[in-house]
Amino acid sequence: VSTTYENLPNYGDEIDLNQVAEQIKMLFADKTQWKPRFDAIDNLRILNKYHAKKMNEIISAFWNNILESFESQKTCIVKNILMFSSEVFMNAGQVRLYDECIQYLVPQVLNKSLSEKSVLKKEAEMALQYLVNNCLYDVSIITLCKSCFEKNPTVCEYALCTLRGLVANVGDSLPSMSFDALQHLMLTLGKVIDSANKGNMKKIATMTCQEMNKRFGIENYHQLVMQTVQPVHPELVQYFAKAIEDKKSRDSNLHEFIQIKKHEARMS
Repeated sequence: VSTTYENLPNYGDEIDLNQVAEQIKMLFADKTQWKPRFDAIDNLRILNKYHAKKMNEIISAFWNNILESFESQKTCIVKNILMFSSEVFMNAGQVRLYDECIQYLVPQVLNKSLSEKSVLKKEAEMALQYLVNNCLYDVSIITLCKSCFEKNPTVCEYALCTLRGLVANVGDSLPSMSFDALQHLMLTLGKVIDSANKGNMKKIATMTCQEMNKRFGIENYHQLVMQTVQPVHPELVQYFAKAIEDKKSRDSNLHEFIQIKKHEARMS
C-alpha cells in the first residue's frame, strides 16, 4: 500500500543526508525483489517532502533508477514513482526545478497517462495538473510542444491539452516568456492546425489561439504571430487568422462564397 504524502515520516533533524543517499543506492541495487525498489522510492518522496531544495541534485543522481521504475512491470512501483513525480511538481513552488528535471520527467508522465490501469492513469493526470499549476517555465512549454509530435497520437493530445492549461495559468505573464518558448508555442499551434491528421487536436489548438487573442487583444496576438511564425513558416500565418474568426463571420463568409458560386453557375 502506497503511503500518502501526509503520512510520509521525517528522518529527524540529526539525519545525515549522505547516508540516506547511500541507503537509497543500496535499495535500488537490490534486484532480487520489488520491495527494496519500492522503499527506495518512498525515501525519494521523503526527501522531496522535507528537503525539497535538494530535489534537483537528487533527481540527477538517481535518474537511471527513476527511469527504470517508470519502466517496471510492477504496478505498485510505477504508481509510487508517479506519486514521486507528482509531489516534485507540487513542491516546485518552493524550489525552481532544473530544466533537465522537467525534460526528464514530463515525457515519462505523459506516457503513463495512456495506461490501461486506472490507478496509474489517475496518478499521471494528477502529476500533469501539478505541472500546469506550479512549473510555469519556458522549458515546460518547450517540452510539451515537442511532445505534441510524438508517434503516439494520444500522447500528442495529452501534451497539447496540458500545454493549453499551462498557457492559461501563465496568463498575463506569457509575453515575458523567452522568445524560444513563445516561438515553440506558436509554431506548434500552427503546425497542429495545419495537420490533416489531428482532428481533435485542431480544436484544442484553435481554442488556445482564441483564448490568447481574447486575453491580449488582436494587435498583440497578430504581432506575436508575425514575430514568431512569419519569419520561419509564413505559410502557417493564415491559420492563426482563421482561428480567431468568430462564428458569425465564418458563416457570413461561407454564405457569400456559396452565393458567388451559384451566380457563376447560372452565368455559365
